[in-house]
Amino acid sequence: MSQQFATEADFDDLGLPPEATVGLTSPRKVKFLKRASAMLAGRMAPKKVAPFTSWGDDLNGYTCDVAAWLVLMRDGTNPKNETEAARYNAYVAALAWAESVGKGEIEPIDLVDATPNDDEGAPMVSSCTPDGWLDDGGGFS
Repeated sequence: MSQQFATEADFDDLGLPPEATVGLTSPRKVKFLKRASAMLAGRMAPKKVAPFTSWGDDLNGYTCDVAAWLVLMRDGTNPKNETEAARYNAYVAALAWAESVGKGEIEPIDLVDATPNDDEGAPMVSSCTPDGWLDDGGGFS
């Protein structure tokens, strides 16, 4: 299941302005948003495991940043263009943020993941001494 952390309206507001995406159909825009979401979710694991039931503006905005760069990459970019350079920097920052979440260095705003709240450490193993073991100091009796 692929989850999308931003809507098309979010992308128009936070990603690229509509005039910059003329010719980008709604289904293609959704594909870019889903790909961006998957890239971020993959980097946030294992600390935060998708699917998420809710998330904040940070994940929403970073999704738009990644999707914007993916759209620009589709048509080719000009590294001398200051706007495109800023978009690239936002893309890199978004991926770095997600990697920091995955390492537990950053806690995303309002993120609720599918992971249960109980201790997810390794199972505890316990045993008792077998009857007769070491009774006389030399093994089984």
